[in-house]
Amino acid sequence: MNLRSDESHFTHKLLLVEPSEDTRALISGSLPPDLYQVIESRDGRSGWGHYQRHRPSAVLSALDLPGLSGLELFRRIRRQGATPFLFHTKRHDVREAVAAIRAGADDVLVLPEHLDLIRDRLEGLLGAESHSTRATDAIAGILGRSPAMRRIRERLAGAVSLRVPVLLHGPPGSGRDCIAAAMARADGSELVRIPHATSRPPERHDVGRTIYLDEIDRFPLALQARWQQQLDAIASNASGSPHRLIVSTTQELGALALQGQVDAQLAERLARFSFELPPLRRRSEDIALLSRALLERIGTRLGREGVSLSDQALALLRERAWPGNAAELEAALEQLVAFSASGRIGRRDVQELDRRDTSNVGSMRSLAKREQREELVALLESSRGNLAEVARQLGISRGAVIYRAQKYGLMAPRAKRAARAARSKAQ
Repeated sequence: MNLRSDESHFTHKLLLVEPSEDTRALISGSLPPDLYQVIESRDGRSGWGHYQRHRPSAVLSALDLPGLSGLELFRRIRRQGATPFLFHTKRHDVREAVAAIRAGADDVLVLPEHLDLIRDRLEGLLGAESHSTRATDAIAGILGRSPAMRRIRERLAGAVSLRVPVLLHGPPGSGRDCIAAAMARADGSELVRIPHATSRPPERHDVGRTIYLDEIDRFPLALQARWQQQLDAIASNASGSPHRLIVSTTQELGALALQGQVDAQLAERLARFSFELPPLRRRSEDIALLSRALLERIGTRLGREGVSLSDQALALLRERAWPGNAAELEAALEQLVAFSASGRIGRRDVQELDRRDTSNVGSMRSLAKREQREELVALLESSRGNLAEVARQLGISRGAVIYRAQKYGLMAPRAKRAARAARSKAQ
């Protein structure tokens, strides 16, 4: 890949897919360097990868590409949204041009005769692309047919046009990162993810960007307060401020504030525009749609396009609990694609995956559980049974500490404790 420049002030990103280096140079040289950042690719497969990474404003591709054809690249991109797409060809192949137009391409230009028309066609297409169209496409890319996901898309459509902070609450792997990225695409801004492990105060280069604070409850309170100060600057569109602040948690924000893990003022501001992302087990009807999208992504990454799931295999996947949510589903599908020789994943393949998980990972899981239990015992002893202190040191809620203590036999469930207390009182 070649980026004509690494500057960040361009109006548009253009993905140019063309096998010939000379033709790429010819097209790039015909475009204003201050308006277009040209991302070059020599074949369809790498073009698809660059599209996923860079999300360009428009695509200009040759019809005749090695590996993944130009039409197949077009179909993949159009499944992601209405990105303006132009084809170019050096041949007067009427049949290919007609097929491209019928498929929905915006135009087919013949080179070098139509070289001067490329700029005009791009300006016409990109000038017509409104913020609302971009936002609609980005939100539509959040997959899921379940009522919960439909509701999330509806609420996001209303919030994305507002300059307000957004809270994403959901278990690990439930899609918080995907929704944060979709919101940034809808805004037309760059997403800057700041995990708790590399937390830092606001910086000058955050201007105009969408800042994503992942797991805010694990940030130091002093740093939380500094980000809280940024909210007023964002709301007033003050110079030097980020475009938007997106925050995520895996636990309920109000409880975290009461436990002192989240700045109370920050929690109050974030709670106004919050989105609860359900675990995958509560929206099993989305597994088929997610699986198809993930198989396409994984196939491209592993060089095994076209791998499909049988109905029986899909039924088994829908029956699983998926404690790791969509992230766990993706990991499972990656294994299935890697071991699929026929290109068709069947019921036996999923059953074999379950057996591999049990045999290969079982001992590791047992070790992890034993280490977790030993850590919990040590903390309970050092804190003299102070559950709030144990929760603070582990970075989880008090309820989660109780759950773990009960799971490892360190604390009886509430019903058993009540019965024991009643027996003791009777005696």
